[in-house]
Amino acid sequence: MRTFLSLSAFAMLSLLALAADKPPSNAFINPSVATNGMWILADDGFFYNGTNSVITYRRNVRVMDPQMYLECDLLHVYYNTNISRLEVIVAEGHVMLVSHERQILGDRAVYTASNDVVVITGQQVALADSRVVLMGTQFVYDRKSGNAYSVGSVTTILDTGGALPLSDVLAPSGHDKQTNAPSDKK
Repeated sequence: MRTFLSLSAFAMLSLLALAADKPPSNAFINPSVATNGMWILADDGFFYNGTNSVITYRRNVRVMDPQMYLECDLLHVYYNTNISRLEVIVAEGHVMLVSHERQILGDRAVYTASNDVVVITGQQVALADSRVVLMGTQFVYDRKSGNAYSVGSVTTILDTGGALPLSDVLAPSGHDKQTNAPSDKK
């Protein structure tokens, strides 16, 4: 029962996130304005490990890129100093990734530059766009193609074009749909 309640609460939070105003299109930084196209902000500074070429950002980390916006608690950026190229980004803790078309919530996200793919994992991961909310434990998002898929079990809440209002779908059976009070119908 507790798992069902936490899953229900998570689903409701995901739906509220969908209903919330998404950043306007101008919230994504124009590449001609940003140096190298990416800005990283963190409330508790950063640490650079020169031996491993890793930069770690801490607390309330925000990443703005022309293709996405990311929030997390801790961010590790791995560079290949031989070719001056970013290789991997690892975001941990309260991860929220917003692109022009999707929002993904999870515990951890790993971005690999060589294939432009983000893998989001967690005890409960939610992926939402204008038509669907998906919940599972691992999602893979290909930034180049815009394709996403889940690995493992998944729960889907699909907008079927308004056949039933979401409140009707979520109302307990045996309750009046208008007032959510127990109905007299049996």
